[in-house]
Amino acid sequence: MEEKAKNYVLLNEIASGGQGSVYKGMDKTLGRVVAIKEFKKAAHITAKEMMDNLTEIKNCFHPALPMIFDIYIHKGNVYMVMEYIKGKTLLEYVEEKGSLTPLEAIRITEKIGDLLSYLHSHNGGMIYSDLKPENVIIDTEGNVRLIDTGSIISINRYKDEPVKPGFYATFGFASPEQSAGKSISTRSDIYSLGALLHFMLSGVNPSMPPYLRKNLKEYNKGFPNYIVKAVARSLEHDPGNRFPTVEAMLSELKNPRRNYIPIIPGFGSTYKQEKMIFVSSGKRLGALICLTLALIAGILASSGVLTSKANPDPYKKTNVYELEVTDQSGNHLIVGKLTR
Repeated sequence: MEEKAKNYVLLNEIASGGQGSVYKGMDKTLGRVVAIKEFKKAAHITAKEMMDNLTEIKNCFHPALPMIFDIYIHKGNVYMVMEYIKGKTLLEYVEEKGSLTPLEAIRITEKIGDLLSYLHSHNGGMIYSDLKPENVIIDTEGNVRLIDTGSIISINRYKDEPVKPGFYATFGFASPEQSAGKSISTRSDIYSLGALLHFMLSGVNPSMPPYLRKNLKEYNKGFPNYIVKAVARSLEHDPGNRFPTVEAMLSELKNPRRNYIPIIPGFGSTYKQEKMIFVSSGKRLGALICLTLALIAGILASSGVLTSKANPDPYKKTNVYELEVTDQSGNHLIVGKLTR
């Protein structure tokens, strides 16, 4: 164990990357397990500038973000103390399960997209900038969380100068303009979100050999066209050709599903693992008409039965029986009649 400042002890390294290393640590004062990010010293940013940026991040509050407890400098290095989240990274999750179904992949994309939307509109605009499978956690309760919040940068802080080439960039998931050191924007995050969705659907990691990302149809011809088109647009090389906002991308992924209605589970579905057949909106009218006619026929049939009971056929033959008894004198007395 190594002590970092008087309140914290580093236990073991969890992950490392271009920015620095993340450790599982212990807050000695409160006696709780925490995650501690140790930032590498960088020539393009001073410790004070890094502290200022992290202070802005500390004021971001979203369910998908870990809580930030402390930020401090120790022996010239900057440290950030965060909530320790138990679970699997999205990289581990996909490697274990294989490519995800469209429904699950879109669900995860929506959760991440909601956070990105929050950041893009918060405090003049902030960019996550390093969205990749290793930075997404599926926690023990199934929630989607993003870690490594140190990669979040303020748009205002970098609006007058391009970022350094490769700054917070992970090959295969970072946008082309980010990798080239050009000015980045919220559309850079949209590119990374599209790359992440492609990874979940294909199961292929573009940051690993052979470093390729093919059209989704080449992995599975059964992928719905609206998903394939949405992913392709988010991965456009020119930022101007991508979705203008995260909300627009998520809307493109959600609207087609709203125009579909579920019917009998099971047979003939392209995605049998989803156990649901969908009928297109073009056929929906016919299905609803058939259902309506069936209901009307049922109502009419029930009405006919009730009417026949309420109004018996006048020509139907009926029999009348007299009920009689005999008194003590032997006389016959009629006490009632029975009609059948």
